[in-house]
Amino acid sequence: MAVSLNPNIQTAYAQSFKAKESGEKKTGGVGKAIASHVCPGAGQLIDGRVGAGLGFLGAWAGLFFGTAKVFKPVSDGLNTLVKTLEQNNTPLKQGMKEIFTTAKTLAKDTFKNASVLKKTAMIALPIAFIGTHIANVVDAYKGGKK
Repeated sequence: MAVSLNPNIQTAYAQSFKAKESGEKKTGGVGKAIASHVCPGAGQLIDGRVGAGLGFLGAWAGLFFGTAKVFKPVSDGLNTLVKTLEQNNTPLKQGMKEIFTTAKTLAKDTFKNASVLKKTAMIALPIAFIGTHIANVVDAYKGGKK
C-alpha cells in the first residue's frame, strides 16, 4: 500500500531540501531566541544582523540603567536594611518579611515624593524595558522577518 503525502507537505519538504542543498542560511530559531533572552542582541548577532543586535543591546542597556537610576532611593534603603539585618543576625524568615515590607514602603514614599517627570519615568521605563526585551527575543526567533 502506497502512502500519499499531502501536496503542501511535499512542497514544504522540497523547499527545505533545496535550501539545505544550496547552503542557504537559516535565520531565526529557538536557539537564537534563547541567546537573545540571556544576552540581548546575541540572536541577531549570531544571525549576522549586527545593526539590529547592537541596537537591541544598546536599547536594553540604556533602559536597564535608566530604570536602576530612577529606583536608586529604593535600592539604597534596602541595602541599608539588609546590612542592619545581617549585623543583628536576624533569622531569614523574619528578615525577608522586613525586606518586603520596607520595599513596599520605600517604593510608595519614593513615588509619592517624586516630581511628575520622575513619576512618569518610574512607570514608563520598566514598561519600555520589558517591551524591548520581548521584541528582542521575538525578532531573534523570527530572524528579522515581519
